[in-house]
Amino acid sequence: VVDTTSQISVTCNGDNDGAINITPSGGSGSYTFNWTSNVSNSGLVQGQEDQSNLKPGLYTLILTDSNGNRSTFNYTLTEPNAILIEAELSNYNGFGVSKQGASDGKIELSVTGGYLSSGEDYTYIWSTTNGSGLTQGEQDQTGLSAGTYEVIIKDSNDCEEEREYTLREPAELTLDLDLSVFGNFNIKC
Repeated sequence: VVDTTSQISVTCNGDNDGAINITPSGGSGSYTFNWTSNVSNSGLVQGQEDQSNLKPGLYTLILTDSNGNRSTFNYTLTEPNAILIEAELSNYNGFGVSKQGASDGKIELSVTGGYLSSGEDYTYIWSTTNGSGLTQGEQDQTGLSAGTYEVIIKDSNDCEEEREYTLREPAELTLDLDLSVFGNFNIKC
């Protein structure tokens, strides 16, 4: 008994969209499909020839023809690593911008994981509801005002991770003075 196989690994980390499609040949008569896996809740449908909605892991098929001849086949479905994001935000003594109304904030990202086709980079989709200064599509952002910024990062498989960052501004600098008497002088400001 011979098996021609097409296997599709899992698209995104943690997904269950893998597949194993087989085409048995040889042997005699009809075939029985006995599947096992080292993955709990793997998505296997016992007795079914082709399998879909599978998690990553090791899958074993014992293929038996009507004469009892058996062949064993092993398949490994992989998944890309999770998309990991590290961010460095501008820091002006604990604030994201240097003074009230300033546009000198920055968000610098370091992204790894996921799957990137040769020559491709991650896609960055930025948005804000109360900030300004975004440059759409760029990994790193500079010239930002205080506000909350969201970014969706996608790899070549359209797997995505979303993050939200807030740049705060200090309170406006004010000075309250009272009339003071110093010696015989009235000092007013």
